[in-house]
Amino acid sequence: MNKKFIAIDLSFIDYFGHKEDVKVSSLTIFITEILNSFVQLQYNNNCILLCRFPDINFFKQEFPDYKIIPITPLKSKLIYFLSNKKKLGGKFFWKNKFYKKIIQKYNIATIWFPFANHKNFIPDNLGIKKILTVHDIFTYHIGIAKPFFNKIFSDMDNKFITVSEYTKKDIEKTLNFKNTTVIYPPICLNVSKVQKLDITGKYILDINSYTERKNNITLLKAFNLIKDKIDLNLIFCGGQKDEKIFNELQNFVQANKLETRVRFYFSIPEEEKNWLLLNATLFVNPSTFEGFGRTPIDAALCNIPVISSKATSLYEATQGLVNYYENPIDEIELSQKILYILNNPTQISDLTSISDKLMQTYNPKNIAEKYITVFNELII
Repeated sequence: MNKKFIAIDLSFIDYFGHKEDVKVSSLTIFITEILNSFVQLQYNNNCILLCRFPDINFFKQEFPDYKIIPITPLKSKLIYFLSNKKKLGGKFFWKNKFYKKIIQKYNIATIWFPFANHKNFIPDNLGIKKILTVHDIFTYHIGIAKPFFNKIFSDMDNKFITVSEYTKKDIEKTLNFKNTTVIYPPICLNVSKVQKLDITGKYILDINSYTERKNNITLLKAFNLIKDKIDLNLIFCGGQKDEKIFNELQNFVQANKLETRVRFYFSIPEEEKNWLLLNATLFVNPSTFEGFGRTPIDAALCNIPVISSKATSLYEATQGLVNYYENPIDEIELSQKILYILNNPTQISDLTSISDKLMQTYNPKNIAEKYITVFNELII
């Protein structure tokens, strides 16, 4: 009997034209940690990675232990660029016909889409089961991707994995779909490489994109309420920016004369982000919506006291181990929680215990084994 393979569709990673930003994105980190664990478990020989043609050299460099093939039959970066500019990339390059050729040529048993959303083309009628990891359905809630989610959850050839019990329940309630499997994302934080930033004094840190649902403004307002009661500054660090939200933050800083107390960083190297994490006095995550929510976990792994909202998946993702406030948009409640934590420092032994528990829960090798179990069920 010919060996069957798992195809892993990495077309959601668009390295061409983005370079270093891609390497530090949460989705790239998510798939990298799983693929590296597959190598440790000697499962990589069962997998074939599918990527956009212009990104082939990047993936060969990042994942040398895998067989990698481009999923675009036309090998032209110029045409690729023009089609993307016209938002025709998915339909033009990744049609079912090409997927079917890959399935037949390489004896593919199933295709895994590690990030399934409305921007990624999901082929239909391939004759095999497809595995889709849905990180959240936020775009459904805001009305952008309702047709997409309605379609994929009505396709009987799809098997779904979610990254949290919250997302699973959200799908059940919103889309009346109950057959999903929860597998947490792997987290293996490497802060061995650091680059010092020009920062003096203690600071409160928030690492999140500058977007509405990350709710940076509530933290900024909370800080303003207690700025004269604490000797810490406030630092924001994001890798994605909504200009409207970012301008709102800057305008608030100027209106309240916080220029010397608040600093914004955008798309900084991972080494600098590591330095911020390792040297923060307190980490605060005021997000109003997360399908999972990794950044407070990263902070806790660095033995930093963490305050998080309980919104959506955050209490689950942090395993109820950190500090919380109830209403994510209540700056008064958040300011009081910040003062309480600063005035009642957490013991280092407690911070270490929290870190150890989270490390065990999100061990990449254990997470990879759970994916392998799902894959093997479909290879038979």
